[in-house]
Amino acid sequence: MVDEFYLDPQGLARATGDLRSSGKDLSEAYVALSAVLAHNDQCWGTDDIGKGFANKYVKSAGEICQGGDISAKNMISTADVTDQNSTNFQGLDEDSAETLDRTPPTD
Repeated sequence: MVDEFYLDPQGLARATGDLRSSGKDLSEAYVALSAVLAHNDQCWGTDDIGKGFANKYVKSAGEICQGGDISAKNMISTADVTDQNSTNFQGLDEDSAETLDRTPPTD
């Protein structure tokens, strides 16, 4: 069992800031990729070779894009929730310290 728990609020804030920034970068990459894919949609043609390519490519490309979008949103959400939990923990810690400070010593 752990005897002690320590939270480095500044370190956690830096880490969640980095996570949020990475999520935003991934989101921007997803938007750029989606635009390029939309611009080049069906550039492979509608002949048999083009249809064969589309059957192998289009579904996977859509799934990859969807996964990138979901991952970016989850990274940003995780950073936001972690920041909120850190704030809650710090508040609880401060409240506990104030309660201990007000508690009269027992002799």
